[in-house]
Amino acid sequence: MCCAESHFETLLRPLLTLYSNPTCTKETKKTCKRSVSFAFRKMLSWNLQGRSAFAVLDPTTRHRIAHAHNMTRCRDQPLLWVLEELITIESVGGLSGPLFRVEYFLCLVARVLQAAPDPAVVLALLRQDVHKYLRVAALFMIRLIGNVAMQKEAVRVGWDDYRKIRVYGDEGEVDYVFDATLRGRKHPREAAEGEQPPVNIEEAKPAHYFILCMDELTDRLFRVDSDGEKRSQFFGVPLPPLMFTPQGTCTA
Repeated sequence: MCCAESHFETLLRPLLTLYSNPTCTKETKKTCKRSVSFAFRKMLSWNLQGRSAFAVLDPTTRHRIAHAHNMTRCRDQPLLWVLEELITIESVGGLSGPLFRVEYFLCLVARVLQAAPDPAVVLALLRQDVHKYLRVAALFMIRLIGNVAMQKEAVRVGWDDYRKIRVYGDEGEVDYVFDATLRGRKHPREAAEGEQPPVNIEEAKPAHYFILCMDELTDRLFRVDSDGEKRSQFFGVPLPPLMFTPQGTCTA
């Protein structure tokens, strides 16, 4: 079972212990306060590297989201409205099917990224345990733009949650190609050694609903595959490189 202690508490424990020491002088306490304040500001910051939060998505995904029909429902809406929608949705999804349909959940997350909320707001969404789809959205946003401390906290929270999440899409990360003999497109690329061959779009199964537990969904976001390679997609959405390698397991 993963450790129940917050990663933030682990980092700040030495300073808090020193501050609570009765023999600590006033000057030392002032120094501790400044250090704690600086540590919190550093931990509660996005890993944007000079980009906007929405720009962390790859250009193709941004283009699909911007021109998606579902995006018209949440475009230019305030952050509070988007959060209320995330409370009422009944499934999550990214880019589904061979035509990469943009699901409403992904549009809502994109709208939150456009609003660029304070990291403390997203951490509050992560730690609340009433609305599970709000937590999924927070996990996704932290995976995209969170720093190492926030990602470790997200893994800790996600692995300790076993509620069922309704997902729409493909159960595996599918690489679609067009059949050259039927479509006149380029020949499908050959699978590399040890790689699963791409699925012909003519033979692809349609997207469907399925169930994932929250800890399994966290695995898809933050864990490495059995062959040691970090996952590069989450329900069809390309992910940036993971900043750390999670240790331990999500189950006892």
